[in-house]
Amino acid sequence: MFLRGEEAKVHKLAEDFGIMVIKEKDGNFSHSNAILLVDPKGMIRNYYDASNPQLDADHIVKDVITLSKGK
Repeated sequence: MFLRGEEAKVHKLAEDFGIMVIKEKDGNFSHSNAILLVDPKGMIRNYYDASNPQLDADHIVKDVITLSKGK
């Protein structure tokens, strides 16, 4: 799922989580290649470097399931 919304709010949220976002001349956006696992309180629980070839969806799913169980 991709984050969408008002440009200023999305930019502020990215900034709050330390994600670099650059608006290109053509109106598209470039950003750091990261996946953040955020808990219901807005705290970062894990940061994944999406460019890491060893990162797989199963690892992220395991972390999401663990977080959903309140651990």
